[in-house]
Amino acid sequence: MDTYAAVKLALNDASMYADKAKRAVWVGRPEESTPELTTASDQKAIEQLCAELNDGLLSQALIEGKILHHRHPQVKGDRRKRILKIAFTDKKTRDHFLSLIRSNRPSTVTRTPGNFVRRDLCPYELQLERKARMDAFTMNCKIGGLAYGVRDEKLIKFNGIPRPLPDGYESRPPRGYSDSSILNHTNPVINTSILIESNASLNESNVNSSSNILSSLSPMQSKPKENSSAKGSGMVVKA
Repeated sequence: MDTYAAVKLALNDASMYADKAKRAVWVGRPEESTPELTTASDQKAIEQLCAELNDGLLSQALIEGKILHHRHPQVKGDRRKRILKIAFTDKKTRDHFLSLIRSNRPSTVTRTPGNFVRRDLCPYELQLERKARMDAFTMNCKIGGLAYGVRDEKLIKFNGIPRPLPDGYESRPPRGYSDSSILNHTNPVINTSILIESNASLNESNVNSSSNILSSLSPMQSKPKENSSAKGSGMVVKA
C-alpha cells in the first residue's frame, strides 16, 4: 500500500469513528412488514423512549429533528436481524442519552426480552462483544442463573442474587452464534481480564460515558413510568 492509499484509509477510518461516536444502537427491536411501517414504528418508539427519559435536552433535539435514525444494513437479508441506529448531532448528546438510559432503565426498552441500547461499536469492539456474549452465556449456564452480562464489549457481573435462567436459555445460543457453537464451548477459556463488577462499571462510566449500555440481562427491571408523549419530527438518515 502506497503512502497516499494509507493516508486515505486512515482518514476514512477517522471519519467512520467520528460518526460512530455520535450514534447509539438499539439491538433487538423488531421490524414491521414493510420498510415504511418499520420507519414509522421506529420513529414512534424513539419518541416514546425520549418521553420516558423526560429530559429537556433530548425533547428539544427531537422536536428540532436532530435525532435521526435508520436500520443497518440498509437492505434487509432473509435471516439477519437489523439493528436500529440512532444518530445525534454531537457526541455529548449521544453520551447524555446513553447515560439516561443506564440510570433510568426505561420500560420502552426493558419490557421486551433481548432489547438493549449501546453505543455504536467499531469492528474490533464487535469482535470483543461477540466473545463476551459467549463468556456470559457459558458462566450463567455454569452457575444456573443470570449473574453475568455484557456492557458494550465488556463482560460484567451483576450485583445481587442472580435471577433464574429463562426457559430454554441453556439450549439457545447467544446472538450471533449457531447451535453447534454451544457444543464447542462446554469447557471454554473465558477471558476474565475484561470482567468488571457492574457497580465499578457504572462509576467508571461517569467519567467515560461512552461505555454506557442497557442490557436486558440485568437482574433488575424497573416499573414502567407514566410520562407525557414527546412530539417531534425526527428525520430519517441513510448510512
